[in-house]
Amino acid sequence: MIINGFILLIVIMGGVYYLLTRQTTTPTTQILTPPTNGTSDTGGIIQPPNRPTSTPPSTGSSKGDKLDIPTKGGTVTVNNFYKNPQTYIMNKDNDAMLKDDPNYQIEYFPQGNGWLISIIDGEPKEVRLIAEQKLLEILGIPKEEACEFNIMLAVSKDISQNLAGPNYGLSWCPNGLKMGSNVPW
Repeated sequence: MIINGFILLIVIMGGVYYLLTRQTTTPTTQILTPPTNGTSDTGGIIQPPNRPTSTPPSTGSSKGDKLDIPTKGGTVTVNNFYKNPQTYIMNKDNDAMLKDDPNYQIEYFPQGNGWLISIIDGEPKEVRLIAEQKLLEILGIPKEEACEFNIMLAVSKDISQNLAGPNYGLSWCPNGLKMGSNVPW
């Protein structure tokens, strides 16, 4: 009887020790990145994970308030958006959410130096123009320099089955497509 009580006491103490020392984890949200297989289908909406509480690290070549982003033709110097309080890091690869608006999201993926503008609500043609201007404002660059970047602009299937799928790009760039057609502006 004493042995059974002793075993029960050890089991209870082990359980208490486990509960006090275990690491709790929070669920992670899967981040969808732009396709790298040459297609332009986004596969739907992109959802950001929980915002971290730490200060995001910078990537690329940082000059304090400026950041050099590599492009096909060299580099473009932009405002260091990692220092912007609205920017947050989405994962260990330093993927960054620059703007999380109810109608659109602007994200940067440093591993491929790619950008994604997701139109997730509102009238897609109007929201596109607003999101494009916001990107220029955040980066502090003119339209011409933005065309140097690899930018995917997509519409969520949740707001328009007809417009979802293609990579529209930026409206003023040579590869930019007019919404509702697959031809450049």
